[in-house]
Amino acid sequence: VNRRTIRCTRHGGHDGFLQSTALRPPVLVSLCVRPLDAMTRFLAIASLALMLVGCGGTYVDDKHNFERALKFQRPKDVQVVHSIYWQSPHFTDEHCYFLELRPAEGSTILKTLTTAQDVVPVTDEAREMPPSLAVERPKWFAPSPRSAYELWASTNQFSTFGVLRDKKDGRISVYGQIL
Repeated sequence: VNRRTIRCTRHGGHDGFLQSTALRPPVLVSLCVRPLDAMTRFLAIASLALMLVGCGGTYVDDKHNFERALKFQRPKDVQVVHSIYWQSPHFTDEHCYFLELRPAEGSTILKTLTTAQDVVPVTDEAREMPPSLAVERPKWFAPSPRSAYELWASTNQFSTFGVLRDKKDGRISVYGQIL
């Protein structure tokens, strides 16, 4: 078989070699890097990078905030009264949220939230509930004095999570943050 080697001479001939046989025509264009191809490749990579990091934002009273914040589907017996969810546009998982929930009679949402790993009752009166977070505490979030709530908080040093249950009406306020 008669083989020949064709050298791409575009851009000083450093872009590669093509081996072809006399039976097949050489595909010279596909091996030579043209300026337009480089720009197209750059734009594709830049677009992908922006899609991966450009998912941040603040969602106020959005119907998906419960799932965004707590990572499980909202039970049908729980109403989300108010919510704020903030996510950093950074590629790592950085977010902060506040939720006000109204559970129906007999709901198990309080048990689900307060029996999670590392969540313990708060008895220390000096502990700030909620602590200072990336998003300013909304006015609707647990507006009564601290003594009006049963309190739980996470002991996890890498994330912030807390639950406040109104002793009078049973409303549940949940906050969390990962930075």
